[in-house]
Parts: sequence; C-alpha cells; structure tokens
Amino acid sequence: MGRIAAEQLTPYPPGIPAVVPGERLDGEVLDYLRSGLHAGMAVPDASESRLERVRVVALRVKALERILLPALIEPPSVVRFASVTGRVAAQGQREER
Repeated sequence: MGRIAAEQLTPYPPGIPAVVPGERLDGEVLDYLRSGLHAGMAVPDASESRLERVRVVALRVKALERILLPALIEPPSVVRFASVTGRVAAQGQREER
C-alpha cells in the first residue's frame, strides 16, 4: 500500500480499470479486487492472477522526489545566453561593448 502501480488492473466484470499505471495503490482498491476474485471476478491483465503480488514502480515517490525536485526547483548556477550582437554573457553580468 502506498506504492505506485506499474500495471493496469481491470476486474471483469465490469471491465473498467480499477488501477492504472502511475496510480497510488491503497488498501481499499486492493481489498475490492481481492474480494472480487473470491467472488469469481477475473482480473485478466494482472501479472499475477491471484493478486498476491502487484507490480509497482521500483522507487518510492519520496525517494523520487528527493532525486528529481532539487533539479527542477534550483536554477542552474550559471546560465549563459547570447545577445543580439552574438557575444555570450553570464546571467546577471553586463555585456561589454
């Protein structure tokens, strides 16, 4: 529970996905799917037909946030840009004329 699904889980009937890849798994949806299996419902797209295991994304979201968010939030230390004259200057510095 709390992990991110790496597979789609579509109970049949009704044939509507209960879990799609990228969705956070919780106890309610897993209980629904497992109770449905015991009642005769099928989950044909599950990697394991009895749902004892569900494929999930390897990294937990918190670990992924620790890796990706700093790169997305912190600006690069030096950003270079070219002026209309073609000279290159660092951000925050004036171009010499």
